[in-house]
Amino acid sequence: MKSNQERLIRTISEHSMGAPYVFQTKEYKKGSSTREPADLVWVCNGCIILMYMKQGRNVSKAIKGNLDQAAGWLRAWQGGQPLIGHNENGHINLSFNPSRHLVIVSVVRGDERAYRYHYDEVRRLFKYGVVLCATIPEDALIYLTHCGGGAVDIVNLMILLAEQGASSVDSIMEIVHRYHERSAMSADPGNRWVNGDEYGILKSMKLVFLSMRSAEAARRSVDDNNGVTWMFNDMTMTDYFALVTCLANMIWSVKFERSGPLIADVPLEHYRAVLGVWRTKAGEEVSSLVDAVKNIMGSGDSVPPNTFGLMLDLFLPPSPWLLSGEVSGPSLIETILNDWKSVAVSQ
Repeated sequence: MKSNQERLIRTISEHSMGAPYVFQTKEYKKGSSTREPADLVWVCNGCIILMYMKQGRNVSKAIKGNLDQAAGWLRAWQGGQPLIGHNENGHINLSFNPSRHLVIVSVVRGDERAYRYHYDEVRRLFKYGVVLCATIPEDALIYLTHCGGGAVDIVNLMILLAEQGASSVDSIMEIVHRYHERSAMSADPGNRWVNGDEYGILKSMKLVFLSMRSAEAARRSVDDNNGVTWMFNDMTMTDYFALVTCLANMIWSVKFERSGPLIADVPLEHYRAVLGVWRTKAGEEVSSLVDAVKNIMGSGDSVPPNTFGLMLDLFLPPSPWLLSGEVSGPSLIETILNDWKSVAVSQ
């Protein structure tokens, strides 16, 4: 495995809620040689992000290598080669499906003003289902995922790049920094947790969600369109901060202000979640409250008592419960890509 690939995998695994859906790919045969479908694939709620990470002093040559590798794989995939991949949670074996939205991310290093959205490649590869294709700096992708960013945030960054045009590393890093700051301020206007977190509560809440993400992933396949990881894999960075900030506030109130039990209905950009926090010995009062929430939401995941001596629950409906009130519908990333699809071939 290449060092830059290892670095990205480690960052996603340690910080992103969508990590259970990021896979290393198995090589396929082409003639007498073998090829990689991609360096990494992110399978996300009706969409697949194919990441290519060639290195070299000549940035333009590296970009061309990434795009040629993507085009070659799409031809092989459409021709019958399955996309096979693995991670610590399981495996994928996916046949070509023209109904899936495809996103191609070319990741390179260098200071040239070579980072841009590839309208020409989207037009060329649209027949395979490609609706987004861009080259972004490796450092920008690492920073985005280190901040908790997921597949939706990568797509949002690529669209911002399409609107801005060719850019340098510094200008794209500035875009990512502003994106991160807006997400944090939207979820935590008072900066109580995101930039403060004097007592380490926010850090602990991130670990709670990351552990819940991994435990849930072990029970589900990539095609399951429900459950905790479905929503986690389809959240924006703002959503992620909203959940951990809300939980941090609830922890503070129950643990240090002796409130509770507390139940919070958290509206996210596309979904709804219900968080519950109570002392581990709260008794029948909490049991009846939990039963009532489960009757409404349909499912829930409990986290064992943590270092704060509290019980935490995250409830979701049996299938993604959209803010619109519908119990099913396209994922957030599908909605964004459907809206962008008309732009993809009109430029």
